Amino acid sequence: MSKNIFILLSRQRSGTQMFRDLIRAHPDISITGEIFHSNREGKNNSFFNFLVSNFNNDLNSYFDALASPKIIFNSFLESILEKSKKEKVLIDVKYSSVHHFEGFWKELNEESNLFKLIKKAEIGVVHLIRENYLENYCSALLAKVNQNWSAYDSERKVDKIYVNTGEMLDEISKREQEVSVIKKVFSDYAAYKEIVYEEILDSSGNFSESLQHELKCFFDINQSHDFLRRPRTNKTAKPLKSLIENYDEVKSVLSVSEFSDMLD
Repeated sequence: MSKNIFILLSRQRSGTQMFRDLIRAHPDISITGEIFHSNREGKNNSFFNFLVSNFNNDLNSYFDALASPKIIFNSFLESILEKSKKEKVLIDVKYSSVHHFEGFWKELNEESNLFKLIKKAEIGVVHLIRENYLENYCSALLAKVNQNWSAYDSERKVDKIYVNTGEMLDEISKREQEVSVIKKVFSDYAAYKEIVYEEILDSSGNFSESLQHELKCFFDINQSHDFLRRPRTNKTAKPLKSLIENYDEVKSVLSVSEFSDMLD
């Protein structure tokens, strides 16, 4: 099973929608949406729908299984593979959702049990990183003000945001720390591949040929079949200078910080 299952790990607003669109065009690999998303209505691969169908409100059985999270983990992955029409599956997991296999007890600074299960099963991990943390933060603000986290640029009613500069530095720093944690967790893990969001497309807006080759090797899928050449969604929103209402204030604060390189 482990050779046919892969995890796409990232923070929200890191380009997973675009990346999934590019990858799913290949005939050998399918991609799930966010398996731990709270909106589980009609989602065949929802972890929460899996729990409902398997435990049917029987809390005693669920608690028994939770004492050994590996049982739930393996059963859930097997259910995803069974539903897939392709040989291999890439599963979308966000940083904020890695706590669902923790069991009853966990030390405060202990590694996520999900990561332990992934490594024990030797499941491949694709870590998608949006290195410009300011853009990631602004994208999150834009999604929040529009109350739409998956909209195309043309569907947004609000296209400008105000950035609280005090909060901004904390949020950027938090993103940097999150990435560092994930890198450390998988630093000695062979089946791990980092992808930088800003490098997915080449200068012409096409899916990077070299990255396509690397991914086909990583997934061990047919090199002669192609991914999608160009994304259906826009890679980026408008330039930060046009997006941020108080850009001059943001620039002034960032220019004297360690994150000055994240400005346009």
